[in-house]
Amino acid sequence: MKQIWYYFCCVLLLTGCSRYICWVEDVFNQGQLTPDYTQFTKCYVRSLRIYDQFTTLGLFDILWLSDEVRSYYAKIYACKVGLSKDRYQLFLRRQLEENNHYISFYVLASIPGCEGGGGAILGNTNGVWSIILFINDRPYVPVDIKMVDLVPEYMRFFGNTFTYFKTPYLVTFAAKDSNGQFLIQPGTTKSIKIVLRRMGRQDCVRWTLDERGKSFCCCQTDPNVLFYDLPALI
Repeated sequence: MKQIWYYFCCVLLLTGCSRYICWVEDVFNQGQLTPDYTQFTKCYVRSLRIYDQFTTLGLFDILWLSDEVRSYYAKIYACKVGLSKDRYQLFLRRQLEENNHYISFYVLASIPGCEGGGGAILGNTNGVWSIILFINDRPYVPVDIKMVDLVPEYMRFFGNTFTYFKTPYLVTFAAKDSNGQFLIQPGTTKSIKIVLRRMGRQDCVRWTLDERGKSFCCCQTDPNVLFYDLPALI
């Protein structure tokens, strides 16, 4: 008898939920879904939380602007503004051409409790943190670090890690060495990593690459799961 009552309650609950969902869709227009490709671009996002005991030293979310990420951005942008096929192809070529010259990253950076301090969080010389790219264990310094305004598409690519309380930076490294050879070679470059350093502290994030040079999704649990600056909440 108890089992029959249980199934009866489940049917009522499911029927009520279905009716509620239909009511929401009737009252609040949901529009039509379009592809956002975030299930693919999330493979290129890495997050890093660095603490000194309970004090937050730095919160970082890093998106590698690989060929794949730039291609998905071009698709979404072309759909949004209604580019023709030819204009889309031209826009895509311009996006990919950037990667022939630079290895680029968008970095969301924050040091909770230190906003308004007047200094840059990231910088080659005057920033609280420096950023270094390692390819096959060889370090490379940025050719440029600048604060930027993110377009909505790249905000979306960051997923839930994006907030307006973090400062977005564009960090670029040279894509080729002094001999004109690309630093990232599909098939031979197994991984790349970004190291963030400040006085007395450093840590890194890594992208593991397949034979085509695409990043594997990071499925490991982030050990830096504490996202909030505890002293600031007191």
